[in-house]
Amino acid sequence: MPKYNDTVEELLLWDACLLRGNETRIAAALSALLDDTASDHDPLIFEAPRSAIALQRAIDAGVNLLRTRADGTKVLFEDGLHDAEAFAVVADVFARQGQIDTGNRDGMTALSSQVKFGALDKATILLEYGASANSVASNSQYGGQPLSVAQQAAMTMPSDPEVDRDTLSIKLLELLVSFDLALTPDLKEVLQRHADGKPKLFQWLKRL
Repeated sequence: MPKYNDTVEELLLWDACLLRGNETRIAAALSALLDDTASDHDPLIFEAPRSAIALQRAIDAGVNLLRTRADGTKVLFEDGLHDAEAFAVVADVFARQGQIDTGNRDGMTALSSQVKFGALDKATILLEYGASANSVASNSQYGGQPLSVAQQAAMTMPSDPEVDRDTLSIKLLELLVSFDLALTPDLKEVLQRHADGKPKLFQWLKRL
C-alpha cells in the first residue's frame, strides 16, 4: 500500500479533479478509502476528501465517516476541514445515525464546540440537522463541570480579534432561541454572570 501521506495527496488530487468535472481517479480513490483499515495512523477520512461532492461519493460508496481518531475524535469535530457545504454532508451522516450530539473525549458536542469559537454558519447547520440547543457538555477542561451550549455562546471566543464578541454572543443566543433553547430564569441568571464586560449582551438578556 502507498505511504499514508502519498495516499492523502492522491485523495486530495482526486477531490480537485472532481471539482473540475474529471472523474478519472474515482476508482483508485474510493478503493483507498474503503481499504483504509490500518491501526497505525488516523483514518484517511480525517485528511481527505474535503469537498462536498467528493465526500458524498465516498459516502455513497460505503466509506464510514463515523470512524474515530486514536484520541476518540470524530470527523464532525474537524474544524477547518470542511466548508459549509461539505460540513452539511458530514452533519447529515451523523444525524442519520443519531450521533449529531455525540461528545468527544473532552465531553464537548460538535455544537458546543462550534458555538464556543463563534462559527455561526456551522452551528446553524448542526441545529438544522437536529443538534440540541439545550445540550450540556461535561468538559474535562473545566473540571468536568456541566457547560451548556448557551453558556458557550455567552463566552464565545472567535479566532478573529476584529469580531465584536459582545454582538456575536447575542447572535449565537438568538440562533439558539430560534431552535427552541429553553431560556429559563435560572439559565438567564447564569448567562448574565457570563456577560461581565459585555454590556450589550447584558441588556439583551434583561429585555427577555
